[in-house]
Amino acid sequence: MSRARATRESIPLAGQQLLSLLSVGVALAVTVAWALASYFSVDVVGSLIWPGDDGYCNAETQGLGTHCFSDLAMFLGLGLTMDPEGLSGSIKFYPPLNRLGFFVFQGLAAGLGQLAAVLIYVALSAACLILPVAWVSRGLPMRSRVLIISLSGLLTFPFLATVDRGNNIAFAVPVIFGFVMAIHRHRYGVAIAAVVIGSQIKPQIGLLAVGFLVLRRYRDFVIAVVSAVSAFLMSFVIFWVLPGGLTPLQEFKDFVLYTRFFDQYLPLTEMYPLNISFVHLLGVAYEGLGLGVASTNSLQWFVYTSVGAAILLIIWRGAQLGVAIWFPAVLMGVLLTPNPVFAYYLSGALVVASFFFHPSLARQIQDSARVVRWLLFAAVIASLVPLLIPGGWTEAPSPTVGNGVVISALPRLASLTWFVYLWAVAIWATQSAGRSATRRV
Repeated sequence: MSRARATRESIPLAGQQLLSLLSVGVALAVTVAWALASYFSVDVVGSLIWPGDDGYCNAETQGLGTHCFSDLAMFLGLGLTMDPEGLSGSIKFYPPLNRLGFFVFQGLAAGLGQLAAVLIYVALSAACLILPVAWVSRGLPMRSRVLIISLSGLLTFPFLATVDRGNNIAFAVPVIFGFVMAIHRHRYGVAIAAVVIGSQIKPQIGLLAVGFLVLRRYRDFVIAVVSAVSAFLMSFVIFWVLPGGLTPLQEFKDFVLYTRFFDQYLPLTEMYPLNISFVHLLGVAYEGLGLGVASTNSLQWFVYTSVGAAILLIIWRGAQLGVAIWFPAVLMGVLLTPNPVFAYYLSGALVVASFFFHPSLARQIQDSARVVRWLLFAAVIASLVPLLIPGGWTEAPSPTVGNGVVISALPRLASLTWFVYLWAVAIWATQSAGRSATRRV
């Protein structure tokens, strides 16, 4: 038996440790959910994500049971048009090619029926979300693959939250995974394509191009940025072709206008629905300390500056740490910085979790500084475990089960841990570079 084959017959040590912690977390989550629902009549699902009877559509014709998969339902409600007149203006937040993707499912709904379109969308979303851990676990015995895919995929909070909302960030997960695998294998053309594609799904994913700067691939960085921006601008021509009577220029103006005020979509310190942005956490802390009323404008720029400074330090000295260490910091820093950030953006942690089961990436994690390593473990565990830690009763704008919903504390703790991890990586990168310079002298 070859050494390579023998390696793939065992789960890396970091992966074994992650699975052990996740198994305890899932067991605790089920026990707590049972107790909260049975003894206190808490709507556990509604507290973690959103009430099941979410009322975003006609559930009988556009949903499943009483559920509407709200982000998908917005588009299915349009019929065969791109024009959201009379429906949710939130559609204007989506880039053109993003809206085109939803239009495909609008066409499926028209041809096959709403339920068929919903089932296909949910199935594809689920497949995309578990693809990273499914890919890295290939070659392992079936029992190991089932364990990995279950505990670090299907039974995780971001998987459930993303499928529940029908948000198409699910389709960005394989793209993000493809980007990190490409740069790990030095296939930079594929990495450029991943940045371009990912930025059309969620614009902030385009910021992952800074990974090229970490690796000193300046030409690739320029190509990725220019290509992504060009693809975005040119994508507005689809409104000339697709039904709805929309014009590219007006849609571009609307996109700029709606995104400009996106941070006012939800009050900064509103505790429900779940907001996991760094800005929200800072605002809650600001008001909790009695410093006055938190302002999105000032606190948001403070967060931008702080996250930007940490990423600059990683760009300067981070390459030596290995992609399994610096990439999670950059990825989650990018995803959690805007305001608001909803629960499904923790799906980035599904990509990070896959690193623990990839032999060479898991080795980078195992060889990292102890503080950094355990911060990464803590951030991934807090992001993945669907454990409801109640933070007090709150109000939901749609029907709930039992006595209603409570504030969910663990995802906010996950976000805080990612912020600490971001800065821990930035500091460790500069210190490691300093020690390397000293040894060379």
